[in-house]
Amino acid sequence: MTRKKKQPSGAPAVRSRRRGSANTEPEPSPEAARQLLHDLNVHRIELEMQNEELRRAQVELEASRARYFDFYNLAPVGYTTVSDTGLILEANLTLATRLGVARSALIGRPFIQFILREDRAIFRLLHQQLMEARSASSQAAAEPRSCEVRMATQMAPPSWVHLMATAVRDAGGTPRLRLVLSDINARKQAETALRESETRLRDITSSLGEWVWEVDERGVYTYSSSQGDDMFGDVVGKTPFDFMPPDEAWRVAAIFADLAARKAPIKDLENWNI
Repeated sequence: MTRKKKQPSGAPAVRSRRRGSANTEPEPSPEAARQLLHDLNVHRIELEMQNEELRRAQVELEASRARYFDFYNLAPVGYTTVSDTGLILEANLTLATRLGVARSALIGRPFIQFILREDRAIFRLLHQQLMEARSASSQAAAEPRSCEVRMATQMAPPSWVHLMATAVRDAGGTPRLRLVLSDINARKQAETALRESETRLRDITSSLGEWVWEVDERGVYTYSSSQGDDMFGDVVGKTPFDFMPPDEAWRVAAIFADLAARKAPIKDLENWNI
């Protein structure tokens, strides 16, 4: 017959009390539960507001980048930043297109390479003056300076540009040169055509053997052929009345004023000169 081992009196009750003590946690009060739920809802709302603010900031950043792209890269003038040694650090699309070179291919190349050889001394002097002025100045940027040079392009004849340059320092204090290049090729071509026209006019009037002159609405000479210079000297800037006796000058001046008011041609007008 098997005997059962007797347990000490009261032992199961002790184990039961210990298990109950280990697994039982106090339940939060209704007020504490409501406060916890409130705090979680507030935190969720704050996170949603922060996310919305981040999304709005991202949209504004993208819009700012788009404006910068339009303003810098699609501007009607060329922009570039050059190091103190003359190397291109950045350039916009307008300049790259004008030079016929990919923008990425411009970076690191000497800017002076794209200036016509005959005009490079002009840019060297400008660069030197600006760097010296930047070193001597305590201002953030030295006074801008400008020059006119011809840019050598790969796909077209050299073209004239007005180059505005400003010497600055970057965030690290390193000198930089910011350049703005405006196309003045049409103006230069017009100036050349005007000079050639004036030369042809002088040649024609000299061959006529007659004095050819022009005055403005006040009677001031604006042009005189060489025949007039031979008779009176340089008359440009003077009036015909300067070469007449006083009474004759008053008489002719009155006639001229009437003709000028009516924009009538001057013909068959005789006068005495000194």
